[in-house]
Amino acid sequence: MTEQMRKAILNTELMFGACNLGGLARSFGAEIIPALQEEAHRLGRGTDWVNHHPIVVLWVEKMAELCGLTSVVDHDAWSAAYRAFKAMLEAAREAETMSIAKEA
Repeated sequence: MTEQMRKAILNTELMFGACNLGGLARSFGAEIIPALQEEAHRLGRGTDWVNHHPIVVLWVEKMAELCGLTSVVDHDAWSAAYRAFKAMLEAAREAETMSIAKEA
């Protein structure tokens, strides 16, 4: 996992508490999408992989919520994206712990 992707995962955890659509959209465009594009390139994947990535699903759903829209994804799709995200979050935290241990 690249450092940029690890940060995107950790920022996604913070996204759930967001209340400012402008700040959320700015972070999505400046941090999340570039991290996913880099990861897609590293894995030999394309735009479709980025567009349907669990992190994108969660961010887009949060932005829709802040706009007052009803859910843009069905419950099963959101649940699957959230489960995948939780696994990524665990891996990101483990990578962070290993990095700190190496520095010590």
